[in-house]
Amino acid sequence: MSAAGGTLVVDGASLTLPADALQADTELTLEQLPADPAAGELLHLRLSPAGRRLAATAELAVDLPAAPADTQAFWDVGGDLVLAPSTRSGDRFTLRLDSLGVDGDGRRLDPAAAKPSGRRHALAAASPAGGDLKLQVQDCQAKARALTRRLADMLQRDAIDEAQLLSDALVDLVQQCQALEVQQAQAEACTQQAAAVAAIQQSAPPTLAELDKRVRDLLGTTDAVRKVLASCPVVPEVDTLLRASIEQYTRVLKADLDAGRLEGAAGARELSRLFAVDADCQLLGLDDACTVLRTEVFPEVLNGMRVDAFAECRERGSSLPVSQLIDLGVFTGREGKFLDFARYTTADLELDAAMCTAPELQVRVFGSDDALDDRPDLDTRIVALGALGQYTQRGEVRPPRAGRIVLSGPIKVSRCPDGNALGADLVVRLATNDGTGAVLARRPHDGTRFTLDSAPIDLSLPQILATAGQDPASTTGVSLTLTQEGGACTSLLDEDKVVLTSPVRLFQLDLVFGLAESWRGTVTLETQFSEQLRSSYGLTFLTEEESVCGTSCGSIVSSHSVSAAWVIPVEMVADLAAGTTRSLVPSGQPTLSGSWSGQTLATQLFEQADGCTRSRSLEEGYGASPLDAVLPTLTLQRGTDDSLRLAVAGDGSMRFSGPQSSRLQGAVTCRTSITNDPPVSTNVTVIGNLATPAIAATRSAAAAADAVWEGEVVLGGNATSCGAAAGTDSSLVGEVFNPGDNEVSVEDQACPQSTRLRWRLERQR
Repeated sequence: MSAAGGTLVVDGASLTLPADALQADTELTLEQLPADPAAGELLHLRLSPAGRRLAATAELAVDLPAAPADTQAFWDVGGDLVLAPSTRSGDRFTLRLDSLGVDGDGRRLDPAAAKPSGRRHALAAASPAGGDLKLQVQDCQAKARALTRRLADMLQRDAIDEAQLLSDALVDLVQQCQALEVQQAQAEACTQQAAAVAAIQQSAPPTLAELDKRVRDLLGTTDAVRKVLASCPVVPEVDTLLRASIEQYTRVLKADLDAGRLEGAAGARELSRLFAVDADCQLLGLDDACTVLRTEVFPEVLNGMRVDAFAECRERGSSLPVSQLIDLGVFTGREGKFLDFARYTTADLELDAAMCTAPELQVRVFGSDDALDDRPDLDTRIVALGALGQYTQRGEVRPPRAGRIVLSGPIKVSRCPDGNALGADLVVRLATNDGTGAVLARRPHDGTRFTLDSAPIDLSLPQILATAGQDPASTTGVSLTLTQEGGACTSLLDEDKVVLTSPVRLFQLDLVFGLAESWRGTVTLETQFSEQLRSSYGLTFLTEEESVCGTSCGSIVSSHSVSAAWVIPVEMVADLAAGTTRSLVPSGQPTLSGSWSGQTLATQLFEQADGCTRSRSLEEGYGASPLDAVLPTLTLQRGTDDSLRLAVAGDGSMRFSGPQSSRLQGAVTCRTSITNDPPVSTNVTVIGNLATPAIAATRSAAAAADAVWEGEVVLGGNATSCGAAAGTDSSLVGEVFNPGDNEVSVEDQACPQSTRLRWRLERQR
């Protein structure tokens, strides 16, 4: 037969080799020999070359009509019968062969491409390879009874030699039958294992009960194969099969979890059955095969239960689902893995129960420890809730050492597994590693929330530092904890046990005190005002004959600019701590600078019909001084983040007044001319309020290490309506020189204003 394979046929039997079972052309023989009915043989076949290994599994089919139910196939190895596993369907027996018979030790030969297994059969004997296959009924008990009767008869007749032969034959029969029983047990174990493998390779187990059955069958049959020392044709990868089947079931279980079919007690019951599978693994000594249960399945299932309980708590606003999950672990420790296999602890679940109801801590910081001070310098919130297991429990504020903090916010108490509120208080302590720091305050709950909203916790910073035994002048900080403490819940699974007995830290608040600083330097605040005024004048010129030569109108534009500056020396701002503000008070009158001067404008008047040509020019001059001044309020503030802020409150203003002088020159060509009128002076109040707007500068916290802070900020005015914006009068107040007492009218006014803040401060440590 060639490597292409083929079939050999004799009466009632056929041997089929697939392609590549042979590596080269080989002479094969399938021969039917006479059966020995006395030995119970029904069919005797011989395959040669005996013991020849095959590279692919061949199939031997034998048709044996009317064969007894207990007919089996055996290889004959030197007179010993070695069971040849076969399957029967009706009258046909089918054997799958990796070799043509067995080797001399009674072992099935491995495929040609594999190494020998090395496992020795129980009846191994030094004999040639066996290629004879016999189908027969092996009735060991009937043969033993017959030999026993014959042995008794020979002993009665004193036929000692014959009796010795029969005795040896009986011993051989017993040994052979015992070996056959072992072979039958091994064959049955292999058959059952193969059936278990086929079952577990089916589709995903629909229920935990089905998974339980498949796992138990595979583990049980594998253990049976091990105990009877069976060498099965196919050795299954038990770990791989278990992993695949359990992973399939976990997807089914996840679907059940998503559909809500494994909530509460139902989930606990299903989980307990999974634990039973793991217990079977340990009982059978197959821990390695069930490692996947403990490292993957249990953690994932338990994690899914945690996720679902947390999500339900968020939806309902009650920690009851998480507390009921905690109750399932009543028999395991609080710090170890939950139910021994989870990736989290009972302590983690207790924190979940406290956090899933979205607690918030509001912290208000006051610059004074006076309880009457109700204007906080800082108002912040710590919102704890984040993703599952990722909570914001720690916050930082930078209060002044002499101030106080007020704690409030919505914080719910945890629920017991039976739905009642845990009998706990909310306790504020000085933070310590073991959670036993001094108690600063505590609040009960009203059945749902701790009473922080109705009764906020007001803590004086000096008292906190005194309790902590820290020097208020030198300490850099102290930490507080807010903990749910006290109470216990009776387990629903075991009324003799309790859960939720340990304190749960909800928040930690770090109070950080920056080092006090001192500053000195100079701050200059300058406010500038400018104005343009257009006035119209009616002029009357007289001739020598005292007759009117004519009247004409002209206009003049005056420009005014005045500025005032406060120079504020900062001798020393001492002990400027974080979160504090100091006033910088200017002294004396502002320094006047700038000018208030008129602009000379010559106007050529119109020539009239009487032949008079008229022209004139008007010169104006002004001098100014401040009437009064309201000093601005300046402050230097150090923020809780070490930023600095220099601010002007915007309430400074000043008034100016001064003399005005005017001179009119003109000429008329009629009969005579008028020139060189004398100058006239008058006192004029020009500006009502020159206001200082609010202006500020800030040094960021990033520059906190710099020893010098200097800069300039300019705030521009409104060029179209500065009177209203800057607080100045909208019209000119006072008198303007009018030659000949003629009319004056103000046509328009534009008055832009600007404020400039310059500073240089040096830190003194």
